[in-house]
Amino acid sequence: MRQVLVGVLLILFAVGARAQAPMAVSAQKMSEHLLKQVPLVYPAQAKAEGVTGTVVLLIEVSEAGRVDRTRVLSGPPMLRAAARQNVEQWVFRPFTKNGQAVEAAGLVQVVFQPDAGPTPVVEFLTRARAKYATEPGLAAEGFHCRVEPAWREFPQVERVASDSPLVTRLKRTRVRLVVATTGAAMTAVKIPKKPKLNLQELTAANELVTMTRQMLDGFFMTWLPFAVRGPGAPADAQVKTTGAGTVIQYEQGGVTDWMSFDGNLRMLHYTELLPSGEAIEQTPVFAASPDGLLLYTGADFAMHQGDATTHGAYRIEYQEVDGYRLPKVVEIKAGKSLDVHFRLRGCKIGQPPVKRARIDHRGSRA
Repeated sequence: MRQVLVGVLLILFAVGARAQAPMAVSAQKMSEHLLKQVPLVYPAQAKAEGVTGTVVLLIEVSEAGRVDRTRVLSGPPMLRAAARQNVEQWVFRPFTKNGQAVEAAGLVQVVFQPDAGPTPVVEFLTRARAKYATEPGLAAEGFHCRVEPAWREFPQVERVASDSPLVTRLKRTRVRLVVATTGAAMTAVKIPKKPKLNLQELTAANELVTMTRQMLDGFFMTWLPFAVRGPGAPADAQVKTTGAGTVIQYEQGGVTDWMSFDGNLRMLHYTELLPSGEAIEQTPVFAASPDGLLLYTGADFAMHQGDATTHGAYRIEYQEVDGYRLPKVVEIKAGKSLDVHFRLRGCKIGQPPVKRARIDHRGSRA
């Protein structure tokens, strides 16, 4: 507690001594905004003598996210220079205040602890994530949006009269997407009881809402690993590296997964083989983002079921919310008939409580 208090006082002193004072931020915010680290070089003499420990530094980050100044506050003397040199190469997502990028100051820690080192897959994916638009901190904070499906684009309703009870009911249906800190996506659906539908219309409405939820869940379970966390795999996954690139293979819950990367750490394919014999193959699509990361903009996918193959794609248009990139428009294509857009509006960072939908006496959700 004393060290934290001293650190806060030092930050206040440092920022107060300048005309344009950097914004003081917590160590947690520093960690959440961290985009890029470099491998830590352990001083040979310190390692040989078994010197370990944590170096605490006060750093100032520019409006562009670069480390401008560093000051060592504590830590073993033999490790301080190495910690400082390492931190000076870090890159942060710019801190903002009132929508404008500002300078920031806060505490960071560099831990020196000799061990067997990371496994090959952890080492590789750590380097790969540094090139992806992982949006540090978003997975921890979570977010929620109002989802507006373009119901008229669904094949089931495109030929239905615009003033029909079915279309009216769908337009009044409210879908809310909530992404929790665990990275899981949830959809909360509020369906109006009116207008009343006949049995055929009610069945069609329930099927469409169910399909909508499945498509949203499928999209966000695809988007989250790239846009929020970066590609991942168990530490004990098999890694094979050749001149053409790297292949990672692992098995979880009876599902076998393969990921292949090119020489520039860009993911080429992601394939899942299910216990039933079905296979899902995805080809991620990226674009260069303004900060030099790979911005995930969608995926082409194919589902193989016996001799039948269904092709589809996700396409994403982004918006900025509180300094984070979130989807704004999602286009989903599947097969030859389905081409639907989802628009995400009113997005906010954070996690509101999700109320469970209740089932009314006719079997629809209320």
